[in-house]
Amino acid sequence: FPIRLPTLRPSSWPARLAGWPAIPLAMSLQQRLLEKTLAQTHRQELDLEANQASLKEKVRKLERQREIDKADADLLAGWHEKNVERKLLAVAGARREHRDCLQYTRPVRPLPEHSGVVGFCKRPQHRELKNGSLESKVSKLVEERGAFVGRWYKDVHGVTIEKWIEAGDIWFIEAHWGSVDLEAVLDMEIRAGRRQYRQGLKLAMQFLQLRVSLPSAAVKAISQFVPSYTEHLAGECEALEAASVRLSPDVSLREL
Repeated sequence: FPIRLPTLRPSSWPARLAGWPAIPLAMSLQQRLLEKTLAQTHRQELDLEANQASLKEKVRKLERQREIDKADADLLAGWHEKNVERKLLAVAGARREHRDCLQYTRPVRPLPEHSGVVGFCKRPQHRELKNGSLESKVSKLVEERGAFVGRWYKDVHGVTIEKWIEAGDIWFIEAHWGSVDLEAVLDMEIRAGRRQYRQGLKLAMQFLQLRVSLPSAAVKAISQFVPSYTEHLAGECEALEAASVRLSPDVSLREL
């Protein structure tokens, strides 16, 4: 015999079954659709708010890093003034072949003219390095922020740390201080005597050519016999040495 089951209409379902699945799903979809349309409508404001929050966080990080950099820069300034500057000045005044205090590096690569190698600080594992000392803080800074140390020397002093050299438990730096523009200015100041000598020589040659009416070939021939500035200085020094001997108080009074 066929079995007939009673037909159940939605209105006859229990309330907790008839209405429960549809209402939350419809509300969730509606909410998501509204959020998307509203977000699209106010996209510019939302983007600016997100950018504002990102920039605020960026500024906070940069301010914290600025404080760290300031403390590290003060640390470097104290160490440089106390220990490094005098070494750089000493090596700059040395002969070029003596500007590398690490003898074993000389045959490998000759140093450029305006450069030198000096000891910078002890490394953290050095037995004589005292915890909490200025040098220990600098040593840690070199290990952790070597690029910052190089940038500080370049920005503050115009000196480039070309290379860090590990020699046992000590850090050495290969420092370069060359500058084409600055060198030209300083060369003019330092070699003022040479410039004046050349200007005087030029005027003398012009006098011979214009006033004495010597031909250009003759003036050129005469200029070849004029001593260089170095030879001129050597001759002046010899003459002054001879004069100092004649005027020495040890000379017999008969010479008066």
